[in-house]
Amino acid sequence: MSEAQPVPLHPEAVDGDPAALRWVIPPGTLAVRGEIVAAPGEFGDLVAGGVLTAVAEAGALLVRLVPSADDAPTWASIGPRVRTALGLALREPAAWRSSGERAPIHGPDAALAEATESVIAGEAGDYVRSHGGRIELVGVGDGCVDVRLTGACGHCPAASATLHHRVETALRAAYPDLVEVRQIA
Repeated sequence: MSEAQPVPLHPEAVDGDPAALRWVIPPGTLAVRGEIVAAPGEFGDLVAGGVLTAVAEAGALLVRLVPSADDAPTWASIGPRVRTALGLALREPAAWRSSGERAPIHGPDAALAEATESVIAGEAGDYVRSHGGRIELVGVGDGCVDVRLTGACGHCPAASATLHHRVETALRAAYPDLVEVRQIA
């Protein structure tokens, strides 16, 4: 039996929240979105034990240490343990459960959702990430794509231009029947 390959991940600080780290993972690693209610192994034990909370985003997990009255853990004290536990847990994506699991997308919208995730994971998404932003697929329907820009791109005056000139152009190349890309709050 072959052992699962390690999942690449790295932490990013969360502005204004020293108790939180955003662990960036390859897009598509986890199918769940929202607050994690169950995960495999020690990472799941840390969530279940109230040591930390985790929220699955597209291409990342927002992990926050839960303060306690006595000896609250810090990232300096628990970070390596969380990294190891998370890396192992990500090898079992089917065992993850969240409070906000997105319903599966079927029919022609499934191909559009897949093309959108590919564009977000590719050069257009890299451009957004290179400016400190994040882009998340919120939904698809009737040829339209709804995305959310957050981070540095959330309120940037150039976000609309980035969305239409980078993301929409790349998505039209991958999915010619695209009707529209919409930014939602």
